[in-house]
Amino acid sequence: MSAQFPYFEFSGTNRQIGEQHGRQAGELVHRHLAMALGKLAAKDIDHATARRRARLYIPYIERHAPHFAEELGGLATGADMPVEDAYILQLRAELAVAPDEDGTEAAANAREVLAHECTTFTISGEHTADGIPIAGQNADLPAGTRDIGLVMKTVPNDRSSILMLTPAGQISYIGMNDLGMSVFANFLNTGRWRAGFPRYLLSRTVLEHDSIDAALSRLATIPRASSRNVLIMERSGDAVDMEFAVEREARLDPEDGIIAHSNHFVAPELSDCETSTPDRHHNSCLRLERMRELIKAESGSITVDSAIRFCRDRANAPDAICRHLGDGPDDYITFASVIARPSVGEMWVAPGPPDQHSFTRYAFNDA
Repeated sequence: MSAQFPYFEFSGTNRQIGEQHGRQAGELVHRHLAMALGKLAAKDIDHATARRRARLYIPYIERHAPHFAEELGGLATGADMPVEDAYILQLRAELAVAPDEDGTEAAANAREVLAHECTTFTISGEHTADGIPIAGQNADLPAGTRDIGLVMKTVPNDRSSILMLTPAGQISYIGMNDLGMSVFANFLNTGRWRAGFPRYLLSRTVLEHDSIDAALSRLATIPRASSRNVLIMERSGDAVDMEFAVEREARLDPEDGIIAHSNHFVAPELSDCETSTPDRHHNSCLRLERMRELIKAESGSITVDSAIRFCRDRANAPDAICRHLGDGPDDYITFASVIARPSVGEMWVAPGPPDQHSFTRYAFNDA
């Protein structure tokens, strides 16, 4: 098993960045596609159906982020695949519960997309040993995702540079930009998914801004396809968590300089949106409370090493922050762990589970 994820740097126009991504990481991109199609096939969705459903989402990306559409066109060219396959890699779960081809909403079938996915956190400088804010995430996805993950630095001609962990071929997941912004995200269980802007692309959208206010103003204009929790921190250490149902949202501000989130709606005004099964809701609650407990216990002395310990925590197993294969009925693990100090442009990444691997440091100012 590799001790670290492969690392790539892409630069130029969005089209050129996509072509470089598809060409240089082509083998991993095709492995990701095969894995995604295998998951869809298990739900009786064949490749032709997945492509047909993916086409429903293309107009939303072309309208609300045309530069993403250009990058996905470049990705398809570089990886030598139809453009619909490049879009499949940005969607996955949306395709499993896709609306009818006339665009009407998916409802009950969205309840089938239930997962233990991810624990996120932001810690203001008042809690750290050196005053530098820290943010991070344990990313929980099917175990095979670890084998197609990569760390990429993108340097567009006309936008902020980004350091991001992502499955190969996916142009948006979690990370930070060179303007001091970080973004992490969680799956939320709710119904009424629809054709719209894919949830994964919300993170990349955030990283094209230099402040929480600017990012939230942009997100407010985008018609979402599905639910998503997005945790944003800016250079000052100010942070906000946005719980997005499909048509509604709620804002969660820090409590004493801390935000932690897992996979259930926390905001009271969105409690009626929750569709998690009782066991998965219990799992999510345990992880959330454990992360808060760990952060508060070391308040004032937290370092990157502290955050690494938090991400490696196995208390409450099988409902642990650090998820191992076999902790649940599915094949999910913590496939990667990411810790960021975006105000100084540093990020640490480990393949998962993180208690079995070392963390590698990445920074914008590294050669």
